[in-house]
Amino acid sequence: MAQDRRVAYEEEQKKIRLDKAVETDRIRARQERAIDMREVQDALRAKRAQEQTEREWRKREEMKAVQKAQNEQLLKRARIRQQEQKVHLLAIEAQKDRADFERMLLLVSSSPHHIG
Repeated sequence: MAQDRRVAYEEEQKKIRLDKAVETDRIRARQERAIDMREVQDALRAKRAQEQTEREWRKREEMKAVQKAQNEQLLKRARIRQQEQKVHLLAIEAQKDRADFERMLLLVSSSPHHIG
């Protein structure tokens, strides 16, 4: 009878140890899944952050390219305007020189000392 009780007690202890081991395994598996999920979420966050950084970089590069193109266009227009002004001033100067020449010619031809 004492032997039966002892066997029953040992079996009960064995069952308790087995239940604890099963519960420990279940808890460990749940923790590992949680860790895995956090790692996946961290990786996803990192990927999204990297993509955002790349988008911002591309946008900055695009803005720089647009600004450069605008500056080049402004410079080109300024050069054209400068060239047009130069041509205009040369035309005015040539017209003035021609008028001076014609006035001198008129003076010389109307002068009493003119041989002709």
